[in-house]
Amino acid sequence: VRRNLTSSEIAVQLLECYSCKLLPWIHENGGAEEFVVQFAVEIWSQAGNSMDSNAPFEEKGLLDAMMKAMKVSVGCCSVESQNVIIQKAYSILSTHTSFQLNDVERLPLTFGKYDISPRDEGILLLFTSVIIALRPKTHIPNIRGLLHLFILTLLRGVVPVAQALGSMFNKLISKSSVVEKSGELTLEEALDVIFNTKIGFSCNNMLQRCNGSSNGSEMALTDLCLSTTNDRSLQTNAICGLSWIGKGLLLRGHEKIKDITMIFIECLISDTKISLPLIEGSHQNNEEQKWDPLARKCAAEAFHVLMSDAEVCLNKKFHATIRPLYKQRFFSSMMPIFQQLISRSDSSLSR
Repeated sequence: VRRNLTSSEIAVQLLECYSCKLLPWIHENGGAEEFVVQFAVEIWSQAGNSMDSNAPFEEKGLLDAMMKAMKVSVGCCSVESQNVIIQKAYSILSTHTSFQLNDVERLPLTFGKYDISPRDEGILLLFTSVIIALRPKTHIPNIRGLLHLFILTLLRGVVPVAQALGSMFNKLISKSSVVEKSGELTLEEALDVIFNTKIGFSCNNMLQRCNGSSNGSEMALTDLCLSTTNDRSLQTNAICGLSWIGKGLLLRGHEKIKDITMIFIECLISDTKISLPLIEGSHQNNEEQKWDPLARKCAAEAFHVLMSDAEVCLNKKFHATIRPLYKQRFFSSMMPIFQQLISRSDSSLSR
């Protein structure tokens, strides 16, 4: 379908037919899973071939159709079949993009310099479709490196990456249930990255993950939701990403959802925000700034993400871990806090 609009439209229609009609029919009639695995692997092979050519994912409709077909294919497979697909997907992601997955966990992540090409983003989006649909017991290769890569791209506003992160946090095994020699990333380790791994800002408004030292101010992803830089999208993207991570935790009934919820509440009720003393030439450094209404709106939308039923991820079709009555438990625990804050708030906008 390279540079051919008609071929692209036909491909989209075929993929839609596969996702909405053929695959459900195969599933209902006990068809061979090998066909589904073969189809998913072939999509990845074609994606790799496309990366080698001069024709990246130019048609968004085609990429969306590929992502949907990939997601539903992976979702209906067994753990063994999913392992085959994720290995193929990771192979293409690691060899046909510039993400340096073998080094991304230990190297600084420089936001300003780490540009993501449309080709790389297309492959990454297709990869998130695999992650979202995996069963909890399916092995994800280099999951620590992927976690850091996802944080980087999350801050660029790539929403499917945030949804993939939410799925990972929903399905990661807890430390209490892990065999010590397994070497798998645990939920507790992943939460430590989100809450404690520092992200540094240099004077050039670059963003990098730092290992204990930085030329500029440092803060964790969760702190970024309550701060500001010259680029306001960093804050709103952080809030959006944290909302999907929070949804993954909420569904499984994890206690950390309370900490994430309080961050969103702080966004809603704060009249001032912390300014990072890091951007040269900014007259607002080291001063309190009025809270951005856009941040309030994003925080309000975060509660919608938490409480609404998601069609694209974190549901039974894609093997989410769902604790019974999770909404009721969350509602009953948070409602007294909301009632107290509403009664105390002096701002009509916050109320």
